[in-house]
Amino acid sequence: SASQRRFFSHTRAEESSADIASVRYMVRAGIAPQGAVDTIKHFTGQLNLNESRLDPYAVTHPLSRDRLRALEALVASAPKGSRDATSEYWFARAKGKLTAFKRAPGWTLRRAGSDPYKDVALMRQAVAYHRQSDLGRALKSIDAAIAMRPKDPYLLELKGQILLESRQFKAAEQV
Repeated sequence: SASQRRFFSHTRAEESSADIASVRYMVRAGIAPQGAVDTIKHFTGQLNLNESRLDPYAVTHPLSRDRLRALEALVASAPKGSRDATSEYWFARAKGKLTAFKRAPGWTLRRAGSDPYKDVALMRQAVAYHRQSDLGRALKSIDAAIAMRPKDPYLLELKGQILLESRQFKAAEQV
């Protein structure tokens, strides 16, 4: 236990250096560095969980309010960066698919209509219906998304997955 604690220990200087580097890299990439603060806030929330439910990253990377305040000050003084519409779209797609598979289908269906991208909303609906074993509605949603982006391998792969997991093997082969 002592060896493990020593192995996982990080000095404040190491954490501070990592925070500064993360903001510096984000600024150089033209990305708004607020994401660094948001990430630390997420991990800080992990510390409030029951010890058996703690994320191992939160345990091996000590977080403190002082570290969060220092990072917020660093981000406040950094150039703001810009929001790239293309990156925002692709992030919304990845996040949409992930949340549709991770959250309850009802939750997804209630929120899919508020998505700013119609094809992402349709993709989320398709996953939710698929998870409810409603193949007809799942295919209708994914086909509508594919109609918007006919050669999109991301959507085609999802349609194949839906068909495969619904035991529609021949149809899955055709996608």
